[in-house]
Amino acid sequence: MPKVVLIGAGSYVFTPSILHDLICDHRLGDLDLWLVDPDIEMAEAMAGLAQRMAGSVGVDVTATATGDRSAALPKADYVSTSVVVDGARRWRIDRDVAESHGVVDVLGELGGLGGLSYALRQVALILSICADMERLCPGALLLNVTNPLPRVMTAVHLYTGVTGYGFCNAAQGGLAAFDGLGRLLGRPRESLHAVCAGTNHCSWLLAITDSETGEDLYPQVTSAAEAGRVGAFSLRCLREYGRLPVPGGGHTAEFFPWDPSVMERGSGAFHGTPEERAQRRSDLAAMAAGELPWEPILQHRAWERPADLAAALQLGRTIELPMLNVPNGDLLPQLPAEAVVEVPCVVRDGTVVGRKVGPFPEKLGRFLNVTARVNTLAARAAAERSRDLAYACVDLDPAIPNKAGGHAALDELIERHADLLGWS
Repeated sequence: MPKVVLIGAGSYVFTPSILHDLICDHRLGDLDLWLVDPDIEMAEAMAGLAQRMAGSVGVDVTATATGDRSAALPKADYVSTSVVVDGARRWRIDRDVAESHGVVDVLGELGGLGGLSYALRQVALILSICADMERLCPGALLLNVTNPLPRVMTAVHLYTGVTGYGFCNAAQGGLAAFDGLGRLLGRPRESLHAVCAGTNHCSWLLAITDSETGEDLYPQVTSAAEAGRVGAFSLRCLREYGRLPVPGGGHTAEFFPWDPSVMERGSGAFHGTPEERAQRRSDLAAMAAGELPWEPILQHRAWERPADLAAALQLGRTIELPMLNVPNGDLLPQLPAEAVVEVPCVVRDGTVVGRKVGPFPEKLGRFLNVTARVNTLAARAAAERSRDLAYACVDLDPAIPNKAGGHAALDELIERHADLLGWS
């Protein structure tokens, strides 16, 4: 009986998706499922949702809700994390403090000053979960979707004994993998073989071919882009770096200095207004109680698919994962070995193996090398609670041209978020 622990189980977007994948798609029977969230009402509703899904497909599932992860973790096989504390309010603090010091960025989840502040908080949270895992379920596999993904996962790999993988799949265009490329070329996605790689939120289309003939379709991608079928920022990247950013401009722009002529600013990666979240909460409770059909909840289905990896390992399947976040080693030789990179992987015989792809065009390789080094510095600063390393991150990050303002804003942000950071 596999034991799966979902930490952050109150997530309306993510949790129904992984429940559906585990129970309905992969039919993992005799599943011991624990749903952990400080909002116990949401955790209980998700447990009820799991039971309804199991009943609909005839799978045996035991679903337990708790607000205490220490009660859930013992003897776990897989631990999925989708967590943030006070996310929307803290994001607004990051924005306001940065702007008060003359630092303006895209306001995403990874690059710039906002991405650094977010990393300091999130790494602290994930490392505390990993410490509990090492104590209570040392053999469990971490399946993480918590952002900022490469910074969180770098800290896990460098500072813990936990084995883990990071899931995002923004580069795939969500569940309908590479649909965006299909639309760009006016072809069904099944006719395309695309290879993407880079760092999370900063992956690039390295190659695209006809899946039957092997014909190189990149010239058609370039022509479509030049004809105005991609955004201005993506087109600029294609012209400057020779490859198309596949998460789209909204994500990749996080790693560049703010340019209002080709970039849109983010509004926080937190789904829905307070009113929408209240309605979702009410609907979920009714679904769990059998008062509403549960299937409509999947209209908010998440892109991440950690259950695919768990099922492949549990059932001994061989699968291809178009994108997975793993330690680099020599998978992308132009990037540092200790970096966490986003590459295609294969799961075979209970082992996850990353694929060597590339190389990147030289200028793009240099840019990604800096991006990866910034990610690693942010992870180290958070894990070691080091202001000097955080300053070094500001100094290296090309998305923060105003270095003095970045240092001053960072000092204030460390104080404003002191309750979550625990820095002296």
